[in-house]
Amino acid sequence: MTGIHYTIKHNRLSRGYHRGMELQEDGTLIGIPGEGIHTLCLPALDSAEEDATWGRVNFSLQMDENAICYVYAMALNEDFFYQNGEKIRVEQFLFDPEVSDRQKQFFLEEHKAVRFVGQSDVLLYALSGRYLYLIFRIMGEGEFQISNIRIDRIGDNFMNT
Repeated sequence: MTGIHYTIKHNRLSRGYHRGMELQEDGTLIGIPGEGIHTLCLPALDSAEEDATWGRVNFSLQMDENAICYVYAMALNEDFFYQNGEKIRVEQFLFDPEVSDRQKQFFLEEHKAVRFVGQSDVLLYALSGRYLYLIFRIMGEGEFQISNIRIDRIGDNFMNT
């Protein structure tokens, strides 16, 4: 099967949720000075296939040495969940500024999200599910920028041998 590649550009970034970041016309996200926590939640990528396997995420990241970047990746077969008997879309929950970072963190842990620290090129082979959710969190002071986000749906054939 031929791999599918998603390139995340301005349009998809503008539909995501970002706090403490400013989106530039060229699709680069830059940190807003004075914010200690910077968050980007991308809209879900839909593979249109149950239990889809995901390959890799890579992006360009430039940041000061006093900051650290966390990338959370979660794959689910449904784009909703139930909370207190109410059906809620995952994006609605992740994008809601009224939901605390702590609640979102518990949600990610509960749904077996994987976390990568200080890496801009990560393998997602452990994840399977129709929808892929990516959350970037940069903590610390200083300047940073994220650009050229790319997700591969199918991993390297070499890695599967």
